[in-house]
Amino acid sequence: MIIDFRAADSPAEIKADLCVIGAGAAGITIAHALASSNLHVCVIESGGLELEEATQALYEGHSVGLPWGADLAASRLRCFGGTTGLWGGGCVPLDASDMAVRPWVPHSGWPISRRELDPFYDRARPILRLPDHKFGDERLAFSLPHKPLGFDPALLINTYAMLSGQPRLGEVYWDELARSRNVTVLLNANLTELKVNENGAAVRHASLRSLEGRTGRVQARSFVLACGGIENARLLLLSNSVKPHGLGNDRDLVGRFFMDHPSGRLGSIVSDDPERLSAAYDRHRTNRTLPIYPEIALSWALQQKQLVLNGRVRPEDFEENVPDGVAALRSLRADLAQGVTSRLPGDIRRIVADIRDVAPSVYRALRGRPAVSTHRVDFQGFFEQAPNPDSRVTLGEQTDALGQRKTRLDWQLSELDRHTYETASRIFATELGRLGLGRVQLDPWL
Repeated sequence: MIIDFRAADSPAEIKADLCVIGAGAAGITIAHALASSNLHVCVIESGGLELEEATQALYEGHSVGLPWGADLAASRLRCFGGTTGLWGGGCVPLDASDMAVRPWVPHSGWPISRRELDPFYDRARPILRLPDHKFGDERLAFSLPHKPLGFDPALLINTYAMLSGQPRLGEVYWDELARSRNVTVLLNANLTELKVNENGAAVRHASLRSLEGRTGRVQARSFVLACGGIENARLLLLSNSVKPHGLGNDRDLVGRFFMDHPSGRLGSIVSDDPERLSAAYDRHRTNRTLPIYPEIALSWALQQKQLVLNGRVRPEDFEENVPDGVAALRSLRADLAQGVTSRLPGDIRRIVADIRDVAPSVYRALRGRPAVSTHRVDFQGFFEQAPNPDSRVTLGEQTDALGQRKTRLDWQLSELDRHTYETASRIFATELGRLGLGRVQLDPWL
C-alpha cells in the first residue's frame, strides 16, 4: 500500500513490526523480502515518485576538506528508488583482500569475511536481475565481443563486472509494494528524529514531518536506517533529545571514516589503434545474453609490493573535432526519436553538405566501431579510499526547510590515497608501452 503523507486523510500515527527509513536500494530490498511475510512493515520515504526540487534541496549541505568539494545534493536522489535513479548498474563483489587486515593500511580489516557475504550476493542476483554466472570466472572473457588486453598478471589483471538488468529499483518494485497487504510506504514523509527511551538504549518511534508542516509518527518494534552513508550519520546526530551527541555516538564514531570512490581522469593515451584500447573495456559493448564487461584492476601482488590500495583504470573514447555533418546526424536521430520536426530541414542540409565525413562515420558505426575516428583515449581511475577517522560527516550551523541542521562533510584524502593514484598511473603507462599499444601523457596533477 502506498500513502502520500501530505494528504489530509493519511494516518498521523502508524504501528508496525518493522519501520524502514529510506526507500532506496537497501530499503526497497528489505520491503521486497518481507512483502509476503506476516510482519507489518512501514517504509518511510522523504520524496515522492518523481524528483521534486524542494525535497531534493533537503540534501544540500556544506562541503569542506578537499579543494574541489562535493555537491551533496547532486550525487544523491531523494525520491522513491533513491540514488538507484543515478546508478549505471555495474555490479562487482568485494575482493577477499579488500576485507583483510593490511599492515600498510591503517584501520583496515573487516569483522566479517568475503565468504560470509557470498550467500547474500547470491540472494541479491535476482533482485538486481543479474545472470547466474560466477564473478571472477576467466572463462567469461570468451563471451566478450572484444578480447581484453594481456597485461602482466603480477601487475594488472582483468576482472569482470556485470550490468544489472534493471538498475532503477523504484520502477521495478513500485507495483509490488503498492499491491502488498503488509507493507505500507509513506511518501513525502521526512524523519526528523528517532525518539528513544529514557536511557537511549531503544528507539520507541520515528517522528515525521512533511514540508507542508504535517506531523506524525511511526511506532515499531525494530527500526532500519537505510538512507545511505551520509544521511544515516546525519539522522543519528540529529536524534539528540536524549543523547546530546546523537544516537550510537558515545565513542564519537558516528560520521567518522567517511569514504567515497575517488575517481577521475588520470591522463590521455596517444595510440595508432585507439579502438583496440577502448572497445575491450566499453561497458556498453557487452554480449546481450551475458551482460558482463572487463575492468583493469591492480593485482593483489602489486598492492602488497607497492603498498597501495585497490583500484581500477579504464580507457575511454574521447571524441575530438566531431564533423559538423556527424553532429547533425546525431541531432536528426534524437529529434526523430522525440517527435521534433522543426530542426529536420537544417540537420539534413548540414548532413548533405558534409557527406564526405558522414559516410565513413556511418560505415564505422555499422561495423561496431566509434563513428568519429580519434587517436586519443582518456584513461580514468577509480580507487578504494584509505580508512581515515578525520574524514567525517558532522552537522553544520545552517538549517534546512524543516529547521534541521544541514550536513557538513569534511572529506579527506591521505598520502596513501595519493601514492595509490601515482603508482596505478605509472604501472598502467608502463604496461601500455611494453605492449606497444600507446604512449601515456599523465595529467599535471599527478
